[in-house]
Amino acid sequence: MNAPAQPILNDCAEDLITIIAPTLNEVMTQFHSRRLAALGYSITGPVRRHHFALADESGAGDMFGGASMMAATFQRISS
Repeated sequence: MNAPAQPILNDCAEDLITIIAPTLNEVMTQFHSRRLAALGYSITGPVRRHHFALADESGAGDMFGGASMMAATFQRISS
Protein backbone atom coordinates (compact mmCIF):
# COMPACT_ATOMS: atom_id res chain seq x y z
CA MET A 1 0.00 0.00 0.00
CA ASN A 2 1.33 3.46 -0.88
CA ALA A 3 1.81 6.00 1.88
CA PRO A 4 -0.43 9.06 1.61
CA ALA A 5 1.18 12.05 -0.07
CA GLN A 6 2.43 14.81 2.14
CA PRO A 7 0.98 18.30 1.70
CA ILE A 8 2.92 20.31 -0.86
CA LEU A 9 3.59 23.11 1.61
CA ASN A 10 3.01 23.27 5.34
CA ASP A 11 1.86 26.89 5.28
CA CYS A 12 0.41 26.69 1.77
CA ALA A 13 1.96 30.02 0.86
CA GLU A 14 1.88 29.43 -2.89
CA ASP A 15 -0.96 31.00 -4.87
CA LEU A 16 -0.47 28.65 -7.84
CA ILE A 17 0.49 24.97 -7.89
CA THR A 18 0.96 23.01 -11.11
CA ILE A 19 0.82 19.23 -10.94
CA ILE A 20 2.51 17.34 -13.78
CA ALA A 21 1.98 13.61 -14.34
CA PRO A 22 1.74 11.12 -17.20
CA THR A 23 -2.08 10.83 -16.94
CA LEU A 24 -5.05 12.96 -15.89
CA ASN A 25 -5.89 10.33 -13.27
CA GLU A 26 -2.46 10.74 -11.66
CA VAL A 27 -2.79 14.54 -11.65
CA MET A 28 -6.16 14.37 -9.91
CA THR A 29 -5.00 11.67 -7.48
CA GLN A 30 -2.24 14.03 -6.35
CA PHE A 31 -4.71 16.93 -6.05
CA HIS A 32 -6.95 14.86 -3.78
CA SER A 33 -4.23 13.11 -1.76
CA ARG A 34 -2.56 16.44 -1.00
CA ARG A 35 -5.93 17.83 0.14
CA LEU A 36 -5.58 20.91 -2.06
CA ALA A 37 -9.34 21.55 -2.22
CA ALA A 38 -9.48 21.77 1.57
CA LEU A 39 -6.60 24.25 1.41
CA GLY A 40 -8.61 26.53 -0.90
CA TYR A 41 -7.27 25.51 -4.32
CA SER A 42 -9.35 25.08 -7.46
CA ILE A 43 -8.38 24.30 -11.02
CA THR A 44 -7.66 27.30 -13.26
CA GLY A 45 -8.49 25.79 -16.63
CA PRO A 46 -8.46 22.63 -18.69
CA VAL A 47 -5.92 19.90 -18.07
CA ARG A 48 -3.85 19.64 -21.23
CA ARG A 49 -0.99 17.54 -22.55
CA HIS A 50 2.28 19.53 -22.59
CA HIS A 51 5.82 19.12 -23.83
CA PHE A 52 8.26 20.51 -21.25
CA ALA A 53 11.69 21.97 -21.97
CA LEU A 54 14.03 23.63 -19.49
CA ALA A 55 15.87 26.70 -20.74
CA ASP A 56 19.38 26.96 -19.33
CA GLU A 57 22.77 28.31 -20.34
CA SER A 58 23.27 25.56 -22.93
CA GLY A 59 19.82 26.04 -24.50
CA ALA A 60 16.50 24.32 -23.97
CA GLY A 61 16.61 20.69 -22.93
CA ASP A 62 13.69 18.28 -22.96
CA MET A 63 12.32 17.37 -19.56
CA PHE A 64 10.76 14.02 -18.63
CA GLY A 65 12.85 12.31 -21.31
CA GLY A 66 10.95 14.18 -24.01
CA ALA A 67 7.65 12.52 -23.07
CA SER A 68 4.56 14.71 -23.09
CA MET A 69 2.83 15.02 -19.74
CA MET A 70 -0.54 16.13 -18.43
CA ALA A 71 -0.42 19.38 -16.48
CA ALA A 72 -3.04 21.13 -14.38
CA THR A 73 -2.64 24.41 -12.51
CA PHE A 74 -4.55 25.06 -9.32
CA GLN A 75 -5.03 28.50 -7.81
CA ARG A 76 -5.62 29.31 -4.17
CA ILE A 77 -8.38 31.85 -3.82
CA SER A 78 -7.61 34.36 -1.07
CA SER A 79 -10.44 35.23 1.24
